Amino acid sequence: MQERINQTRIQNGIRNASVSTNISTGRILAEIPASGIGSGSFRVDVSHIYNQGLSSRAQTAFRGLWKLNLEHFLIRRNFTVRIQEEFEYIDENGFSHIFVYLTHSGNTFRYYDTSGLNLILTTTGPNHSLADGFVITDENENQLIFNINGRLIESISSQNPSNRKIYNYVGNNLSEVFDNRRRTRSITFHYVSSRLAEIRFISNGNVRLSFHYDYDINNNLRTITRRGRRTTQRANEHVTHISYDNNSTRIASIFDSKDSGLVMSIRI
Repeated sequence: MQERINQTRIQNGIRNASVSTNISTGRILAEIPASGIGSGSFRVDVSHIYNQGLSSRAQTAFRGLWKLNLEHFLIRRNFTVRIQEEFEYIDENGFSHIFVYLTHSGNTFRYYDTSGLNLILTTTGPNHSLADGFVITDENENQLIFNINGRLIESISSQNPSNRKIYNYVGNNLSEVFDNRRRTRSITFHYVSSRLAEIRFISNGNVRLSFHYDYDINNNLRTITRRGRRTTQRANEHVTHISYDNNSTRIASIFDSKDSGLVMSIRI
């Protein structure tokens, strides 16, 4: 899902990060790729996403304007009469899409995406709760399925329905993602005080790669540390440092420990 309007952007980047600023809105977007597991259709990738316009309704793993690309949120709004109800969907890049009533038949209601991406939200069940079934379908018939708390629990490919990515949670915290055809490979997520502290990439029971997170006094994500299997060797670490403007949540710079480059946010 991508922003369709006010597309003109200024972009900058280093080897392991990219930043863009929307000239019209001033919104800053940043991406710091992590890694992935599996190959081909089995592949699951993780990336760190910063979206300055991220909805406050998105309770992300970082509890701020950073999120993981694997985090999707579905939030019910204005619930009085079902045909007047709206839903907010927050996609992998942190953009919000508002769904409004389209049609219904019996207890199955359909809502369309007002941002024009041809997404359809379908709800079923007499109680109209997320447990009854909430599915977003795109124009290619790929599906995203959400749980009772509005968290993505499964994605299904239209090209191969057996290609299913499973998302598990502890409470509302994402705890594990894997391809259902290859259960021996997974990505696990570990928290301290409800904030993400570590991600592990696991293959056949072994941690082959991990990422560790540190936060500043304002609870902004400050460092991302990549560690390979030999975690005792500092040469095997890769640290990305993030700073912010005047104790705010607005990114000022991203510095890569293995690249002398500096990504600066662009002031409009």
